[in-house]
Amino acid sequence: MNFQISQFLRFNKIGINRINNSNDIQTLLAMISSGIGISILPESSILLGIENIKTIPLSGRFVKWSVGIVRARSHFSSKYDLISL
Repeated sequence: MNFQISQFLRFNKIGINRINNSNDIQTLLAMISSGIGISILPESSILLGIENIKTIPLSGRFVKWSVGIVRARSHFSSKYDLISL
């Protein structure tokens, strides 16, 4: 996701002053809620219901990413019957 965010920022000519970096979404949300910085996060993290956070949806090129399910070939779950590996 870092690559896609970098592409989005570059394409939209947005410069950033990175002061802190965290891979933990809960930590980022706590910092943002406390007034410490901003972040680009997956939409699913916005649904966590953290107070004091305003979200601004992004649109345009480099905003949509393809995702998929990854599992070991030896593990089977009926939920994923339709997925062929």
